[in-house]
Amino acid sequence: MSIYIRRKPANIDLGQTYLLYEEVLPAIPTAFSLPSGWELFVVNQDRGRCYHEKKHITVPAWTFTKPEERGPNYPLYYLSHEISHIYQRIVETANALAGKKQEAPHGPIFYKYFRQICPPELQHYELTYRPQNARTAGISEPDNLPSIEDFGL
Repeated sequence: MSIYIRRKPANIDLGQTYLLYEEVLPAIPTAFSLPSGWELFVVNQDRGRCYHEKKHITVPAWTFTKPEERGPNYPLYYLSHEISHIYQRIVETANALAGKKQEAPHGPIFYKYFRQICPPELQHYELTYRPQNARTAGISEPDNLPSIEDFGL
């Protein structure tokens, strides 16, 4: 019998992790809540990730900084993205057991869940991470972007 010990990530920002649980996680649709046994951490590192074996998600601390640049709900977009990977893996595991071909981590299954989990007004952030995949999934820039006329040109 093997025992897998789940290690916590390094460089955890406890204050922002608290905010992630108290302010960001409740905005995730109930149908896609965090599955039992999963943990969230805000970390002082360059990127976040969904760690399936460890059952934890990391969100980088920088997502909470400079809301005037990224928007105040950027952490919600980021968390939605990572939670979408959980549901994608559930489907991919079932497909593998059924002998079906696996798809890319940011393919149609991922975007099926992302479009349901992430609020529509935040989905355009995905264009800064996976622009081609996001466009293929039907994600576009928000309609309220300034036009060239707004700049007096």
